[in-house]
Amino acid sequence: MSQGNGNPKENAGCMAADFIRDGMVIGLGTGSTVAY
Repeated sequence: MSQGNGNPKENAGCMAADFIRDGMVIGLGTGSTVAY
């Protein structure tokens, strides 16, 4: 995923998504970063 657009919350969301692998169970919060 692309990072570096200047939005730190979007960058954090994209970087976190890079850690997700097939078969993983993840918990998703309700904070504003979830939008990305």
